[in-house]
Amino acid sequence: MEFFLSLIGCSIGLGNVWRYPYMAFKNGGGAFVIPYFCVYFLIGTPLFFLEMSLGQFTSSGSAAAFKMSRMFKGLGWATAINSFLVSIYYNIIIAWCLFYFFASFRRKLQWSDCGNWWNTEQTLLFSNSTVFCNNIHNRTNCTKPIFPPEEYFDNYVLRRSDSLDNIGSPSWSLSLCLLLAWILVGLCIIQGIKSSGKVVYFTALFPYVVIFALIIRGVTLPGAQAGITFYLKPNWNKIRELD
Repeated sequence: MEFFLSLIGCSIGLGNVWRYPYMAFKNGGGAFVIPYFCVYFLIGTPLFFLEMSLGQFTSSGSAAAFKMSRMFKGLGWATAINSFLVSIYYNIIIAWCLFYFFASFRRKLQWSDCGNWWNTEQTLLFSNSTVFCNNIHNRTNCTKPIFPPEEYFDNYVLRRSDSLDNIGSPSWSLSLCLLLAWILVGLCIIQGIKSSGKVVYFTALFPYVVIFALIIRGVTLPGAQAGITFYLKPNWNKIRELD
């Protein structure tokens, strides 16, 4: 059961919650399902089966498993390096999730309105079907509207700068969240495969709970019908675009 849940944990994760909806929206809604399943059956599933089979056969990691063939030894190291880079990439996203998790304990969510120091004059706020630009009704210089959650993420969470020449100082709150994310990873794997097998009881099933909750929340939001219609009426011209 732990092995089966580990496989599910490798297949279902953050990408299914935030990456797939974005890619589907960008690539024609339901039309994205066709290339997605083509890649899934022709590339994803065979490689997943190959990785699982080699792992069981050699009882080793990717770097050691490919020692059976000197020609593909570099492929094993490339797989290990890729896993390392992906771990760093995903752990940053987990740090963002932890940041929002702690920020959500406030009585009033900071990204629910504008007028804060991180908001600009282009901030749009909807209140009772009325549009306010930075809390001022019908402001004329609101030419490039930005919503408060977007500015909260860019200007407060990330402290995003305009160029690499001015990256600024690290955000202590976000740095602590990243440290906590790595500590959680360390606690999950510190005892080896035995402890990670117990962790998957939570990590493999929790994404389904999140997805189910987001579906309920999504279909109850204003404009949900338009989003569902966009997904069910695909833009078939997007299939021809390979970018």
